[in-house]
Amino acid sequence: MLTVRTLVNSRLSQKLIKDTNAPYHGSTGKVGEVLGMSSSSSGLPTFFPTLSVVSLGEEQAYNDIEHKTQNVILSTIELKAFTDKTSTVSAARNVMNYAGDVMISMGYEMFFGPQDMSTSEYNCVVARFRRYVGSGDSLY
Repeated sequence: MLTVRTLVNSRLSQKLIKDTNAPYHGSTGKVGEVLGMSSSSSGLPTFFPTLSVVSLGEEQAYNDIEHKTQNVILSTIELKAFTDKTSTVSAARNVMNYAGDVMISMGYEMFFGPQDMSTSEYNCVVARFRRYVGSGDSLY
């Protein structure tokens, strides 16, 4: 099966944390899927800033003429940028802005957000992105 979920996660991590010129280089922030978010039992991140990267689906769009191989999928990714309440929601928006730029550089389009979904416990900005990805396409 064709999938790009882990490639997207890896690219976001590289561009936001790992590269020496990344905006959050050396920070204790985390990029990952819900499992990698280091969530507490309440479902909240245990450290901030955190970027949750969740694949909402990679549905098959086109396959070969014999219906044996996927040629194109529609990848849908949801990003949630979390910051703690000691900062403002604009700090979560900054995380989302950097992450959104990375998503756009990979050919994704934003179709929802960025939407403020903050609660009394944390700041949260949510956006959703999608892109058709063909077999052999590169996200870099």
